[in-house]
Amino acid sequence: MKTTEAAYAEQQTKILGMQRAKDELDLLAKDVALKQSLVEGASGKASSLRLQGQASTVSASVVDEAAVPDKPVFPKVPQIMAISVAAGIALGLALSMLAEMLDRRVRSAADLEFAADAKSLGVLMSRRSRSRRRRVAESNPIAFVSAAAALRSERAAS
Repeated sequence: MKTTEAAYAEQQTKILGMQRAKDELDLLAKDVALKQSLVEGASGKASSLRLQGQASTVSASVVDEAAVPDKPVFPKVPQIMAISVAAGIALGLALSMLAEMLDRRVRSAADLEFAADAKSLGVLMSRRSRSRRRRVAESNPIAFVSAAAALRSERAAS
């Protein structure tokens, strides 16, 4: 009896193996059929596009004749000039403000007081103001002496 059971078990494993192979073969056949239908669809689309590309029929018609404008659309000279003038003024102002900000020269006692945040103790006269003062003194010595005395008394008071 063992031989019959062994033969039965052997046949059963063969049948199960064949069933798995058949299922795998069916799956592969379905995959081939799907790929074949995709290729046929793509080739049909390609042939229809090729025929459309070769067709030289144009279905365009003239609705109205083109009209030439009375004056040119571009360039608008007044507008360009106005924009150029405004841009030049703005650029000039910006550059002058930048130059003023970057200029570190001290031109007066007020500039020095602002930069140092302190009062100045005295100011040296320039050659021009000395020569101008000398001319004033030579032309009217009495007024010059009285002005100098008033200045000295004011300095002494403070």
